Amino acid sequence: MGLLANFKIRTKVLVASLPLVVMVIVAALYTSIEMNRIDARYGDLIGRDVKALYNLTVARVLDNRFHQLLYQEIAEPDLNKMRSIDADLDKTAAEFYSSIDEAKRQSPNLTSRIKAAEDLFDQAVSESRPVRGATLVSDNAKAMQLMRGSAEPGLLLVRHALIELADELHERVDQQAVELNAKTHRTILITWIVIVLGLAGSFAIALSIVQVEVVKIILSFRDRILDVAQGRLDQPIANLDRPNEIGEMSRALQTLQVAAREQETQGWVKAEVAATTERLQSAEDFPEFAAILLSRISKSFDLLYGAFYLADENHMRFTRVGAFATDVSREPREFALGEALVGQAAIERRSLRISYTADQPLQVSAGLGTVTPACVLFVPVINQDVVLAVIELAPSAPVSERQQTLLDALLPTVALNTKILISKLETGKLLEQTRLQAAELGVAKEAAEAATKAKSDFLANMSHEIRTPMNAIIGMTHLALKTQLSPKQEDYLTKVKSAAQALLGIINDILDFSKIEAGKLDIEKADFRLEDVLDNLSTIVSQKAQDKNLEFLI
Repeated sequence: MGLLANFKIRTKVLVASLPLVVMVIVAALYTSIEMNRIDARYGDLIGRDVKALYNLTVARVLDNRFHQLLYQEIAEPDLNKMRSIDADLDKTAAEFYSSIDEAKRQSPNLTSRIKAAEDLFDQAVSESRPVRGATLVSDNAKAMQLMRGSAEPGLLLVRHALIELADELHERVDQQAVELNAKTHRTILITWIVIVLGLAGSFAIALSIVQVEVVKIILSFRDRILDVAQGRLDQPIANLDRPNEIGEMSRALQTLQVAAREQETQGWVKAEVAATTERLQSAEDFPEFAAILLSRISKSFDLLYGAFYLADENHMRFTRVGAFATDVSREPREFALGEALVGQAAIERRSLRISYTADQPLQVSAGLGTVTPACVLFVPVINQDVVLAVIELAPSAPVSERQQTLLDALLPTVALNTKILISKLETGKLLEQTRLQAAELGVAKEAAEAATKAKSDFLANMSHEIRTPMNAIIGMTHLALKTQLSPKQEDYLTKVKSAAQALLGIINDILDFSKIEAGKLDIEKADFRLEDVLDNLSTIVSQKAQDKNLEFLI
């Protein structure tokens, strides 16, 4: 073994192949395996006739179904069901033609006979149209007469023709199978005879086999290395379980492939995150933000639909502000913290996944029908331990390791951009409020100056007119209190009188401003009771305090 260690692999294999008897046995086994493979390949060729036989069988079943549906349509009293059966007849005929076309494609040598059966079916379909027409106008007697007179015999002819074709094709398949088996056994026998007679030339045969084997493996290595160099990192690597140099080289190549795949995945993830971040930063509001995010994710996840749920200011409710392949306004569009899977993902601060099972398949509406996603993901968007949003994703295929890596890398960026957009929108609101307040202050200043002048003019001209209605209210209330009233009515009128007097005092105070501006204010000395003043104050203020759920005490 020490001497052979210095030789090349080809030399080792050649030296190892010197025992001719062992080489003969190995060659015999190899030839047997190859013959079995040839037999399998012949079986694949025969498979075309088997498929043709299958399609003819299907066509015969469809012919029987067409026959049965005609009788069902005649017997059906309900017009709507009758029309449904009539539509099934057209569908069955179309399926029949499809099976016949496939059989002709798979068995070209039987095309003429298959075409003859197809023509018979065409004639039977044509003859069934009067039957169907009579059925649709509820003339069942005529329909049954036409059915038994023309349509049914034609369908039976089609059935017999298909049975004959199927029997003939089945017999031919059996015959070819017997011939191929005999040929295979004969080939194996001849191969063994040739191997026995060719012992003298076994060395040359061994050399050619080794040459092919070594060259094949080396070419395989070259192809895999080129795949790695050109970025095709999903190609399988053979010979990984071999314990020799070839196995070691295969495992080393696999390590290189895995490293290159990881590097390519990282580069792809960084590029996708950067592109998504750039697009998200251009969003002006959250509907646009959600549309951009879900659109970018759909390019990598093959989404059937997606949704983006934004938290409110208190982070207690999550509202759907954007969606992919679904209507944003479709119910339900809002969830409380802990409600449904959206709220549950938010309260647990981790991703939740619903997977497809045979017992409970997932069904998602897609406009005209429903589709089945592989799973549904609910992913919380967290920034500084606060759940800002929840992303709902329904991909058509299971999430791969590559896609999960992208999603994990994308979430922190989405959280940061969500926080930035929230702050941006809040800042915009504050700026807008400041601008409106500034405009309102300017308007208010002008209005105040105009009001000051108008007030002076108004109060100077209307002092008497303002007091007169209040005196009337106070007087009428005073007279009403002298009548016979219930305690509740008396309390109401007392409060009205007190409020009117307070209002008259306020009016007098306001009118005093006109006197101040005119320089005619006189100081007046009057006695008062503090309890009455506070009582009047309580009457005026208590109603507003009650409206605000406040307790007012003096």
